[in-house]
Amino acid sequence: MLSCGVTVDQVSRIRIKTTTKILFVDAAPARIHLEALNAEGDTFSTLGEIPIEWELSHSGEGRPLRIVPFEQSTYEAPAEIVALEKNKKKGYIILVEGILTGSATLTAKFGEPHYKNINPDSLDLVVVANLLLQPAHDLFLPVNAVVPFHVQIVKQSSTEGIGRTSGPSVVFDEIMRVLDNCDSFVFEISSKVRPCQNPKPIFQPIPS
Repeated sequence: MLSCGVTVDQVSRIRIKTTTKILFVDAAPARIHLEALNAEGDTFSTLGEIPIEWELSHSGEGRPLRIVPFEQSTYEAPAEIVALEKNKKKGYIILVEGILTGSATLTAKFGEPHYKNINPDSLDLVVVANLLLQPAHDLFLPVNAVVPFHVQIVKQSSTEGIGRTSGPSVVFDEIMRVLDNCDSFVFEISSKVRPCQNPKPIFQPIPS
């Protein structure tokens, strides 16, 4: 004979759990999980078929994120999540996909009146483009050589080139580090494509 112990308790608060807060545009969706805890901070094993209300909010134009139903993905969902989605509801596990670069806040709360006293929980997410700087390999060049670089954006099954403005050198707007050959500094890109005002060769002669 087999036996097990079962503890029944009341939910005191909820917490959103994820392995990353940074998502890439057009990449595989991230799996986000909602946990429930009792007054002592112990985590419940599962929330079963309790419906959860998930909401994405953002400022500015465009919608950077969207919630993807499991039936529209290649991910396997627990049986209780499948049952909820068949009734047009969401459960304690969802998939979130990046659409545009930007940021958004994900909020979760219980959908049943019985849990109306449980405060919602929120999580800030950021969507960035997954970029490659080409050529990406090590280069060995003579003094005063100038190397043309271009940027590609990585998507689920392919890469696409990103256009550039006129001028000998530009700095691209994404969260990555590149070499700005205007001043040979490596810096964090912030907002816009910026043409060089006084371009110089990437490699300068070493004074003798």
